[in-house]
Amino acid sequence: MTAMLSATNSPAQEGYTEQGKRGLQVLQSGADGKGKPPHFAQLEKDFPYLANITLEYALGEIWARDVLDPVTRQLTGLAAFAAQGTLNQFRVHAGYALQLGATPEQLMEVIYLVTVTSGSPRALDAAGVLKEVFTEKGITLPLKSETK
Repeated sequence: MTAMLSATNSPAQEGYTEQGKRGLQVLQSGADGKGKPPHFAQLEKDFPYLANITLEYALGEIWARDVLDPVTRQLTGLAAFAAQGTLNQFRVHAGYALQLGATPEQLMEVIYLVTVTSGSPRALDAAGVLKEVFTEKGITLPLKSETK
């Protein structure tokens, strides 16, 4: 399988499988290359097996694929998280999407699409979380593109 990010052998990746190395790179790409995000480091402490299978399978096998570019992959994931009402994951991946170059307008468009597939309550919940992420990132609402 071709990986979206090439696996390199840095000291931080010693002892990981190839899938684990790809998973680490996916984590680091969303965290501005600053290592493991704090929420994942905590998951490793509290639930090491869950962290390992997340790293190797979800991130190393699925998220590391190169069929979609990283921004498209994040936007797709955001739509799924919003539709399911999994708002903690939505929050984390909204930050990743912005870090990877998604625009605030693209994230808002995801919310609008969720109204069609999953209804206004799910979209409203996700919009509230997205507003918090925007505030944390210094993005002011309403966006100029949203005002008429």
